[in-house]
Formats: sequence, structure tokens, C-alpha cells
Amino acid sequence: MPPPPFRSPAQSPRRPPSRSAGAVRTIIVGPDRVGARLDRVVGDGLAAEGVTLSRNAVQRLIVAGAVSVNGRVHTHPSASVQLGYRIVCRLDDGASGSGSDGAARRGAAPAAATVAVPSLTESSVRYEDEWLIVVDKPAGLPTHATIDPARPHLHGMVQALLAARSPGGDGPGGDGPGGDGPGGDGPGGDGPGGDRSYLAIHHRLDRDTTGLVLFAKDRSANAALADAFAGRRVVKQYLAVCRGRLPGETWTVSNHLGRVSPRNRPAKYGPVSSGGDQAETSLRVHRRTAGPLVVIEARPLTGRTHQIRVHLAGGGLPIVGDELYGGEPAARVMLHAWRLTLPHPVKGGTFTVQSPLPDDAASLVADASR
Repeated sequence: MPPPPFRSPAQSPRRPPSRSAGAVRTIIVGPDRVGARLDRVVGDGLAAEGVTLSRNAVQRLIVAGAVSVNGRVHTHPSASVQLGYRIVCRLDDGASGSGSDGAARRGAAPAAATVAVPSLTESSVRYEDEWLIVVDKPAGLPTHATIDPARPHLHGMVQALLAARSPGGDGPGGDGPGGDGPGGDGPGGDGPGGDRSYLAIHHRLDRDTTGLVLFAKDRSANAALADAFAGRRVVKQYLAVCRGRLPGETWTVSNHLGRVSPRNRPAKYGPVSSGGDQAETSLRVHRRTAGPLVVIEARPLTGRTHQIRVHLAGGGLPIVGDELYGGEPAARVMLHAWRLTLPHPVKGGTFTVQSPLPDDAASLVADASR
């Protein structure tokens, strides 16, 4: 049975599609498409606007980050949509025409996916020695490889940054899986040059979260680092730009968190009365503004999915940009990994690395303080 016709308020009256570079198509989800897959809705909506893409091409467009839902990039083609969702697709001339015999119909990756790639430079390095490197992750960048092998990720960018320092500039350190997980001994260090290409990940940040990520450059640091994370001797402090009513200057949230959304919906977590994982977050006011925004310092004592976001939203302080948990719309979830304190795995002693709020979050706070 064919899917019901796609209806969108943006199609009445119907306008001819723009042929300009960087064209944008906006789709509003109608009542007949509630619960449908994102890739199907995007494909039908683009077709109604005169842009014909195969399903594979639509999926590549989504995975490449060229599709946003309610202001946030969504990279999961199978995600379901709800009534009123605003879907924005960014296309260029290569995909904005009908393309009946073009690359889009053949299923080739559309040239449409014009996505700004976050950059990583030497100025992104916040701490480095013979064994460790701590970098500032920009927003919009996954920590490690995704299902799309062409999509940039932090692990690969740090490897490339380190390799560029070596003679020749293009030495070991591509996008291999070396170190995806605590103490990972992937292929990263087995090529020419040995440990110079080795890079192990011991923790991660969500794609939209900015801030400090620690990597091990040498295998000799792995065991002690893994032990420090497992023993909760690594102190991670975050800054979140929030709007809401404060319960006090300092407070702690402790409960059990589990998935509360159906499996066919985007993953959402919350307190559960049975099952789930114990979660605890220490919170305090970091900075007040003259307006309605406040910067909260969050120290997670456990590491559950969406823990800080859920604990702040549950207390009436959703993070700006976190629409999944009731936050007001913004370009991204305004959560920043601000400070990292840990025992050095080789030299001993404790050290702290800190990263300032990125420009987008700092501007929100400055504007609210005027």
C-alpha cells in the first residue's frame, strides 16, 4: 500500500523550486505522516518540491548532516517524526533540480550535502605531554567514527593533527579505530612509526557538546587512565546555559535513569521506578545574568546517557537548545565540558585542564547580562 500523500503548509500555494546555490527546502510534518521515518518524509517532501532523490541518496544526505529537525541536525534516517516537526534540507544546484536522469536518481551521494566541517588546529590543544593530549572539541563533531566513513570525527582529526607534525606531514594516524574505548588497542599503533600513530579514547562527548576530551598517545598510559576513570578519580565539570527557576545555590540530583521513549522514537531518558542505572550529579550556580539565563556548573558522579541534561530539565532548568528535554530552541545544546582534573598516569600527581565557554554560549550569556 503506497504511503499517504505528503502534505505541508509550505506547499500552498506551490512555488517553483529555487535554482540558487545553497537552496533550502523546508518541510512541515502533517498529521498523515506522524510516526513515519525521517528519510521517507524527507524524500516525499523533496519530491513534492520538484527534487527527486533515491532513498539511498536521501539517507546519505541525512547522515552527512544536511538535514535538521526543529533546528538540530539529525543524522539518523530511521528516526520517526511527529506532528509539526520543521525539517530543513540544505541543497545546492546539483540536487535542487528534478534530476530525473541525474546522479540523485541513480542513488549517488548528492552534491547537496554542503555541511560546514568543524576545524581542529594547534590552538585547540589545551594540554599535551609525551603520554597525553587534551583537546577542545568543537560543536557538531562526533567524538569517534560514525556509520558514514567519510564523516569527520574528533579521533581522526587529532590523529591527523599529530601526523602533520611528523616529517612528511602525512604519516600514520588516519581514521582507523585505534583506541575506541577505554584502553583500546586498535590498529592505530601497529603501522610504521609504532606508537606515534597510537591514540586511545577514554571518554566521549555528544556531537553537540563542546569542550575537553582526553586521549592517550602512548600505550603505557592506558592501564592507569582506565583505572582512574573506573575508580571515579577523574573529575569532569561541565557548564550549561539554562533557563528556569533555581532551587538554590548548590544541590544534588540522585535517581535511577532509563530510556523512557519507545524504541521507534528518538532516544529519550528519564527517572524510572524500576530498573535503570543509578545516576548522580552535583550542581551549583556558576554565573547569574541580569536576564533569565543562568550558567550552571554540573559535576556528574556517574556517567549515564544524557545524565546532565535529564537532571537539569527534571529540576526545571532545561539547557538552552535542548528541545528534547524542554529547552528553548538554539543552534545546539549549550553544554560545555569545562574542566578536567585527573591523576597523571605516568608522572603522578594531579593536574587540571580548563576550557573557556565557546563563542556561541558566551554570546548568549553576555547578551542576557546586558
